[in-house]
Amino acid sequence: MKYIYNSPLSGNPDFYLNHTRRFYNATEMVKYVCSTTKPNIFTEWLQSPESISARPDSYHDNYNYEPICPFPYLPKGWAYNSNILNATNVELNNCSLTWAEAAGDQYSKKCQTYFIMSMIPGIIFLFYLALLANNKNNHKAMSKEFFILPGNLLISKKPNLSEKICWLNVLVSVLHCFVCTDIEGWYGTITLPWRSVLIGFFTAIYLHIVVILVSGWVTVIDGGKVSELKKSGAQSLPRKC
Repeated sequence: MKYIYNSPLSGNPDFYLNHTRRFYNATEMVKYVCSTTKPNIFTEWLQSPESISARPDSYHDNYNYEPICPFPYLPKGWAYNSNILNATNVELNNCSLTWAEAAGDQYSKKCQTYFIMSMIPGIIFLFYLALLANNKNNHKAMSKEFFILPGNLLISKKPNLSEKICWLNVLVSVLHCFVCTDIEGWYGTITLPWRSVLIGFFTAIYLHIVVILVSGWVTVIDGGKVSELKKSGAQSLPRKC
């Protein structure tokens, strides 16, 4: 190493992303990454100053580790499995390999598994929507109020409570499938900012479902005098409850 492992964090990407400035060779870089200690966060604070100062210069953990490449990239020739990682194949100053490529088919299988699992709820709710469409088709007087999609799926101009909840859950399932194409961001196709946006969107959808359920509950306990909450319903909720 061209500097001791437990030196203070530089916080300077121009330094810690410059491999030849930090390491003498690729073997040293591999050793630095693979020997990082993962301390127990619940007991780390119990360490005495004496034990901390007695740590060797080679000690480094999650708190003073500086990355060698920007996420989600690794040096060319890197292998996710440390058992097959060969330093002679690793190139310095060449962060062109994604984490997904380094992991081989392990990451792709994980994404495929979660993609399939995310599809299942959406298919179930589409089945419920087909049942709702079949029930409404029995009422010919109401046939002009709805759009019927191929496969006997229903999109109502005035959807009821069940339809709203089903379609919102179908939307969540579709978005989950999209997220699961790069579930941990190792491909680099779904960046961390976009993941934050999608998570916020999921939260908004489920909050909307809660509002729909509460609105329907208020309508029920109101004795059926109103078919839906008025625009000022949010203000009248405490009085009605």
